[in-house]
Amino acid sequence: MIRFCSFALLLTLGMASRGRANPTQELLRSVPPESTICFVAQDWKTHSQRIAASPFLVRLKESDLGQSLLNPEAMGKIFALESVLTDALHLSVEQLRDDILGDAVVYAYQPGKSGNSDDDSGILLLKAPNPKTLAKLIDDFNGVQTKSGELKTLTEKPLGKLAFFHRELTDGTNEYFFLREGVFAFSKDERLLKQVLALEAAPPKVAPFLDAYNRLGLTKPALAAIFQPRLLDDDLQSKIAATPNDHAKAFLKQFARIWGSTNAIAIAVELGADVELALHVSFDPKTLPAELKPFLGASIASSVWSSIPKEAIFALAGRLDLPQLLNLGKSFLSDPGLKGLKELVENQIAPAVGKDALPDLLKSIGPDWGIWLTAPGKTSRGRLPDLTVALRVRNPESQDNALGDAVRLGLSFAFQMFRVEYNKSHDDQFTIREVKDESGPIQHLENAKLLPKGVRPAFAQRGDFLLLATSPEAIQRFDPKKDAPKADASLFLRIGWVALEQYLRTHGEELAKLVSSGTGKRIGDLLKEFRELQQIVELLDNLELLQTGTIENTKWTLKLKLVAPLMK
Repeated sequence: MIRFCSFALLLTLGMASRGRANPTQELLRSVPPESTICFVAQDWKTHSQRIAASPFLVRLKESDLGQSLLNPEAMGKIFALESVLTDALHLSVEQLRDDILGDAVVYAYQPGKSGNSDDDSGILLLKAPNPKTLAKLIDDFNGVQTKSGELKTLTEKPLGKLAFFHRELTDGTNEYFFLREGVFAFSKDERLLKQVLALEAAPPKVAPFLDAYNRLGLTKPALAAIFQPRLLDDDLQSKIAATPNDHAKAFLKQFARIWGSTNAIAIAVELGADVELALHVSFDPKTLPAELKPFLGASIASSVWSSIPKEAIFALAGRLDLPQLLNLGKSFLSDPGLKGLKELVENQIAPAVGKDALPDLLKSIGPDWGIWLTAPGKTSRGRLPDLTVALRVRNPESQDNALGDAVRLGLSFAFQMFRVEYNKSHDDQFTIREVKDESGPIQHLENAKLLPKGVRPAFAQRGDFLLLATSPEAIQRFDPKKDAPKADASLFLRIGWVALEQYLRTHGEELAKLVSSGTGKRIGDLLKEFRELQQIVELLDNLELLQTGTIENTKWTLKLKLVAPLMK
């Protein structure tokens, strides 16, 4: 019996612990529901302690950028701020960080109903880990301002079972604050503070910002901005009604349908080994336009990622279902716009490829595609980065290359027409040449007088992909792998900061000369800008854009990887 009671007690305590709200959730429950946006900073005691032991900070201090940031003048300002806190308020920076700001800070903003920014208002909410330190800080601050003559009166005002304080400053400013058990609220709008106190006294069953916080899973980010989309619905409908242009009105109506299907939106910063900036959007699948659903949720990475060099300076790749994209695009068009699109397809595109073949052609293009920029290879003639574009034109399970053959013939014809038309009216002449290797021919344009050294626009088919590039060498370096990439399946974009820094270090002078010739900017000024950019990017590894989640909750993340972990 004793064992059973002990087990029941432990189970009850465990369930209570799991159900207990964290400090941020406690504050969000008291945010006035009319607020449009809510800014959140949470768990900064833990974050700051982990950042203090950061391997990245060690690298930063040793870098040229770190030396310039941590110069004596900058450090003097920091020490001066510390002395103000210590001398006037008897508070150290560590106490401010850990005992007062360490749990959760929330700022809720409300725009004025008149549209005048002077009518805008906001309220600050804070949950302090150490309530006694917070209470002492407020008393000390009021004492300092009273002694200096800035604070005219400090009056306690009861409100039901609670009370708040009115601070009247000598310049006529009125401020209001509330303090209870480590929860602090401050505003210049008495109405807002009273709303918070009412919510504190009787917690609502539905709190919009708390619901969004939970729905979007925002317990980990160090910083977040939560938007309440429903409060902007009326403004959007008014804009639609006031728009006279049919095309603009159709676009706004479809945008309003999508906007109306959103339940919650947030932008959040998460700190770990890397730094992540994410856009979270929660949709109602019942009202979400069907044409948008294929583009939401976790995505499959383009197979082109397997062929993009890891040392690429810039890379963008994805999977594109052309019929689905056209269906989404059509949903934003007005009736005249749809009519014009139909005439374009029927009178221009369909005759060129064959009306019967057009549906199959649209389905055959892609879905895998990619664009990337790499430093010039050892065999390259120039010093500019090579740009390569790849588009799948053949199903890997099929030997039918009709689409690839048609596209190559079309590009060959376009090259010939461009060469003829240009050469008619210019002294410098374009020529078309062909390079042959074991993988097949590569056609390219040449004009040594007009184009920068090494730039020779080229195209070819390699495996299932059509390639366009700024040089034949870039095409020769392409390896058409068929295996799915082992990288994160939701990867869309990658910027290689290491590759960029190496390129600027190796070819910065040639690039500066080229940019100078085109812009008139001094080479010395350009080189200085390049060196400043190098100081920043030498501390970075890469930047990636990823898409994850479900149709109901989709997340787009910019992930910045540093040369050393920000946190262990």
